[in-house]
Amino acid sequence: MFNRIALVLALLVALPASAELKTEAQGRSERLPALEDHWLFVGDTVLRRSALFDGGNGRMLGMLNGGQGVGGIHPRVSRARGEFYIAETVYTRGHRGERTDLVTIYDAESLAVSGEVIIPSKRADNGNGVALGAVLADRFLLVFNQTPATSVSVVDLESRTLSGEIQTAGCALVFEAGPRSFGQLCGDGTAQRIDLDEAGLELARSRSERFFDPTNDPVTEKGVQIDGARWLFVSFEGFAHAVDFGGERPSSAEPWSLLSDDQRADGWRVGGNQHLALHKASGRLFSAMHQGGPSSHKDGGPEVWVYTLADRKRTAIVEPSNLTAAFLRGLAGIEAESFLGWMMSAVLPAADVSNLAVSQDATPLLFLGSRETAGVSVHDALTGEHLRDIESTGLSGGLLVAP
Repeated sequence: MFNRIALVLALLVALPASAELKTEAQGRSERLPALEDHWLFVGDTVLRRSALFDGGNGRMLGMLNGGQGVGGIHPRVSRARGEFYIAETVYTRGHRGERTDLVTIYDAESLAVSGEVIIPSKRADNGNGVALGAVLADRFLLVFNQTPATSVSVVDLESRTLSGEIQTAGCALVFEAGPRSFGQLCGDGTAQRIDLDEAGLELARSRSERFFDPTNDPVTEKGVQIDGARWLFVSFEGFAHAVDFGGERPSSAEPWSLLSDDQRADGWRVGGNQHLALHKASGRLFSAMHQGGPSSHKDGGPEVWVYTLADRKRTAIVEPSNLTAAFLRGLAGIEAESFLGWMMSAVLPAADVSNLAVSQDATPLLFLGSRETAGVSVHDALTGEHLRDIESTGLSGGLLVAP
């Protein structure tokens, strides 16, 4: 894939630009309006940033930078406080030296840094960044740690101080489960809930019965929130597990399959960095699907299958636009409607979808991205209709966040 993209890039360099780029005005400072439903953060693991776009028109609004690491930048959002949060790592000598982990606080209107909180220098950093943090009721920010010992740092957003660190041996990640509660997945096939007091310290914890087989068919960590305390996780073999972190202790419903016997026999399976998205109001579940073997769970797919949670059936298939062509058009300044733009979409191999996000308003947008390229395909989430591409998002595909 990348050799073919490099060849096309070399050809594009030799082509005349389809249109002259306008000179940008410098020295301007603008403030963003209140957070809108169709805005989208697009991460870039190479540039170490998450750029903010208006999904309704593809316009770039700004960006948030991150520190050193291998995972995608995943901003956390507090609408009530009008703030974005990035957990990052910095070193005194750039990529080496004394390490400092911190939470950087950004004003949501100016995107200027408004504060920071030093946290234990052990935050987890992996290839996708999903479920490494969460905001509880606009009061506490949680940051998952792994050294490989697991724990969670709790930041009080009111005082902008570290409340403390909670040890979570055998359990990982953070899933919002209430105003003062979060859930985790555990290595023995169970789920855990931890409750906090008003100071952000541990108040209680409880554990579910075993609901998945961590050896033969583990669930992926890329769950989607159904409502306040309920989450949906899908296993490598395509079985959906609804986990309720509320109640006296976490519990799980009977799993159901995203795949028919014939589809499973044909090798269809879930995969990708961020392979699930859920529009809560309509109950539409979106899953990136591909054909592959048991070890292909990180692979994206050429199709996105749509299910309804109410009847647990596939209702549609969404096919993304050619994300490779969209990315290269953006780099070369080529209009999608031009002959060259059309030819690129027709000839270039399409990148697989590995990252999904959906807005939660009454007219939702579905955003489809790839880890191979930095283009984003925008669709009507209710009909699947392709609306537009966001072409120039960066250099590499990363996490999508629809705040």
